[in-house]
Amino acid sequence: MFFSSQEFNDFIAERYKIMKFKSLRVTRSYVFGKKDVPVESEYLEVRYSSEFPALPADLAGETFSHVFGTNTSALETLILDRRIKGPCWLDINSPQVYTELVLAR
Repeated sequence: MFFSSQEFNDFIAERYKIMKFKSLRVTRSYVFGKKDVPVESEYLEVRYSSEFPALPADLAGETFSHVFGTNTSALETLILDRRIKGPCWLDINSPQVYTELVLAR
C-alpha cells in the first residue's frame, strides 16, 4: 500500500488545524472484517494531542482510503500505550491537577 506522509503534512493537518503531531510508517494487522482492507499492510500512524480535533471517520485522500481510531479516547490510548492490564494498582507520579472546568463532548 502506498501512502504519503506529505499528503497528511501539507493538506490534512493544515485543513483540520492539527499543528503538532508525530507520524511513523508502521506495519499493522487488521481483523475487523472490512472487505476492502487487507489483513496486513503498511500504514501511516499519526499521533497528536487530544486538544486538537478528531479526524472524520470517513476521511479519504489521494494516497489513503481509510482512517482508523478516530473515536479512540485518551484513556484508551493511555491504557494501550502503557500496556496496562487489570485489575491492578496504578502508581501515578507527579500528577498535574487542573482547576478549570473541562466539558467533554
